[in-house]
Amino acid sequence: MQKQNMPNPNTLVIVLVDKIEKYGAYCKLIEYDNVEAFMPLKEVSTGWIKNIHEFLHKGKTIVCRVIDVNPEKGTIDISLKKVTPKDQKEKISEYNLEKRISSLLAQAIKQAGLSHQKSTIIKSVIDDFGTYTNFHNNMIEKSQRYKTANIPEKLKETYIAVIDANRQKKDYDVSYTLDLVDYNTKGGITEIKNTLKLISDAGVEVHYLGAPKYMLVSKGADYNSAEKKIKTAIDILNSKIKNADIEVKKNKTKNEKSSIMEKI
Repeated sequence: MQKQNMPNPNTLVIVLVDKIEKYGAYCKLIEYDNVEAFMPLKEVSTGWIKNIHEFLHKGKTIVCRVIDVNPEKGTIDISLKKVTPKDQKEKISEYNLEKRISSLLAQAIKQAGLSHQKSTIIKSVIDDFGTYTNFHNNMIEKSQRYKTANIPEKLKETYIAVIDANRQKKDYDVSYTLDLVDYNTKGGITEIKNTLKLISDAGVEVHYLGAPKYMLVSKGADYNSAEKKIKTAIDILNSKIKNADIEVKKNKTKNEKSSIMEKI
């Protein structure tokens, strides 16, 4: 996180509510070495405020907007009502990303055996890139700015290794509803049981929803690999159960909805 003594006006900040008065609240700006800021009562909400405690409580962490900075007096005024839900979401995401990258950088410094230079290295990162996120993005792009930055080469190599080690593999889920009515009156139940076991062995989860419905769930590193497993499951159904009505219908999964939204 970027460390400065005072933020600029209109900046979104993460604040910790520290002391609540009738006329406003004193808060600490977490990203700015816990420097104090004041939230006037009129900046808490757009509506009439009967009791400030209905909106704030001590120890609560919130997103605010800086509305006034007076370097001479050392005062900062902030507003909660001037923060939209979108502002809040984006700021929290940005803040969490900064925390994550700063943690990864700390791991890299330790693994590189440079703990004795930690404060100097972090100062160089902030001086050169402004934020940890900018540092990380320049590293990923292998930019000229990153190559010439005043950072030990050993740390650059170690940071990349730490990123690779911490990168979480993200599975893609696909889900289908299976309607299966087996007309084999003699061994139909055993036939279904054995077939579903084969499907499970092929990497597709089978969940019983209540006769004659099942849910087939497949995970893969990408959409195609997940779908390929479902296709294998359908082939097994068609080859092992001959005298039956088999209907497989695709469901919308959370991952698919997110992927669609990202494309818009």
